[in-house]
Amino acid sequence: MSLRGLPFWRSAFLRSPSPLLAIPIPIPFLALAFCMPMMAMGLRIAWARDGRLPDFARRRSLRPETLRAIAKGLRRVLRPIAWLFRPRFEAMFWPLPWRLTGVSICLGALVLSLPLPIPLANLIPAIGLIHLAAGLLQRDGAAICVGHIFTIGGWVYLILVWNKAMELLWRIFT
Repeated sequence: MSLRGLPFWRSAFLRSPSPLLAIPIPIPFLALAFCMPMMAMGLRIAWARDGRLPDFARRRSLRPETLRAIAKGLRRVLRPIAWLFRPRFEAMFWPLPWRLTGVSICLGALVLSLPLPIPLANLIPAIGLIHLAAGLLQRDGAAICVGHIFTIGGWVYLILVWNKAMELLWRIFT
């Protein structure tokens, strides 16, 4: 099957592990491979280190035509929501909130990496990580606050569902 005649987003989808991630049953260690770099970057931010990639990753490059195709595909997807993110609430970029953002990125990625069969357990922290990333890219402190709320909400949801499941299992087996 040739992917040359397909639009960029379809060919990128078929070439990426995205179809595997769309399966509602968690696949052990698949999410971990994607979340480990996010956790590492979150820890680097939390420890007040620069957020640059390691040398071996910085030496790699993309061909210009590949980068243009990615940018063209992302432009169509991101244009409708681009107006949401703009520079504001600069206090979130002071040292302590900046470090807390790193902790929040690390904790959100940790929830995503857990192979738990709980509905919406990955969706809530994923929305938080998207807001944290967009906030960092656009220097949008309000988006970072929303990201923190979703990350905390993801952990609260996970703990509540886990406690309810353990309580139910306790009633069944005792």
